[in-house]
Amino acid sequence: MQRHSFGVLLLFLAALAVFPPAAESITCKRTGAFGQRVVDESPASDKCYRLSWNTTTTRRGSTVIKKRIDYDSVCHNYPEGSIAYRNCGHQAQEFFRDNCSDLKEKYKKTKRPYNEKYRLDMDSFCEAGNLFRP
Repeated sequence: MQRHSFGVLLLFLAALAVFPPAAESITCKRTGAFGQRVVDESPASDKCYRLSWNTTTTRRGSTVIKKRIDYDSVCHNYPEGSIAYRNCGHQAQEFFRDNCSDLKEKYKKTKRPYNEKYRLDMDSFCEAGNLFRP
C-alpha cells in the first residue's frame, strides 16, 4: 500500500513539472470615476496598489475652470524608487486611461449643460493618461 501511494505522488510531481498549474488571479477592487465599484482580475505576480494623487484646481471666482493631476504626487504613498512605487505608477497610468474613456462616453451621452461637470474630470484624466510616465 505504501509503494502505491508513493508511486502516485511521484507521478503527480512529474505531471507538475511538465504541466505547471495555471497562474492564479487576484481580484483588485477599486472605485471608478463615477463612484462605481470596479473589479479587475490580475495575475498573481502583480498586486493591487492603493492609488493616490493630488489634484490642482484653477478657479475663476467660485467656479472651477480647470483640474490637473499633479504627476509628482502619483503613488506618493509608496517609497520612491521601490518596485511597489513603479508597479503602482503603471497601474495608475492604466487607471487614468480607463477613466478617460469612461468619462468621454459619459460626456457624450449627457445633454448640455449637465455634461460640463464631466468635462473637467475627463480633461484631467485624459491629460494624465497621455502625459503621465511612471
